Amino acid sequence: MRGNVSGERPSGTWSVSKRFTLAFIGVVTLLLVGFAVVAIAVDIRTIDRELQDLLNDTARLTQVSLAVPLWNVDTATIASFADALLLQDSLAFVEILSEGQTVALSSRPQLRGRDFPSFTGSSAFLVKTADIVHQGKKIGTVRLAASREGVQRAILVKAGGILALTLLIIAAISATSMLITRRYVARPSRRCSGRRGSSPAATSTPRSTRRTRTRSVISRATSMRCAGPSGPSSRSAARTRSDSKTPTGPSSRRSRSGQAPCSRRPKS
Repeated sequence: MRGNVSGERPSGTWSVSKRFTLAFIGVVTLLLVGFAVVAIAVDIRTIDRELQDLLNDTARLTQVSLAVPLWNVDTATIASFADALLLQDSLAFVEILSEGQTVALSSRPQLRGRDFPSFTGSSAFLVKTADIVHQGKKIGTVRLAASREGVQRAILVKAGGILALTLLIIAAISATSMLITRRYVARPSRRCSGRRGSSPAATSTPRSTRRTRTRSVISRATSMRCAGPSGPSSRSAARTRSDSKTPTGPSSRRSRSGQAPCSRRPKS
């Protein structure tokens, strides 16, 4: 029984270790997921604000720079300016109109053939429309579209970094918790289980059995002391004489309890 208890690891120890590890990993994972959601939301808002600021700045620059060329109908200058605006990586589409007619149009190679309304209905782009005014008179319109591809890239990078950090932290927590539970939980619990398994074996003898053994030992010692060097016949004869001569009283009570007085053998 002792070998079985000391050789096997209690299942309760492993259950406590697993519960502690899983609970710790779950809490840390939830915290990291919450942090990732907040960080990604903040990044999305930041990038959208930057794109909107870029569109506003580009629209104001176009209003100032193309007022005179558009008044003079300098299409070459207007087309060159539209192409120069696309040097900004976030801009994807530039269209300049005069009296409802397209004067210059420039877009990314992968977006050619698309018109401005197709960008307004897409969540992948931010759009901006501004009027070009010369001497207080509206002479044209500029249409701009900025791509949110940078937002998606930032989200993927952020999510990948947080995922890698989460896996690293989970691995570190698992190794640390298993080491701690084995050293400070499993070993003490095995020792306690071993003590509990060995203590009943030592104290499993009932009191009645111990009393019976004690009485038998006392009776054997008494019979050996009373018998002396004689054989079995002399012991029985002496026991018969002592029983016939024993009066009733305290001595008889002793004989009943198993402590009969010894009768001395007469000298020959």
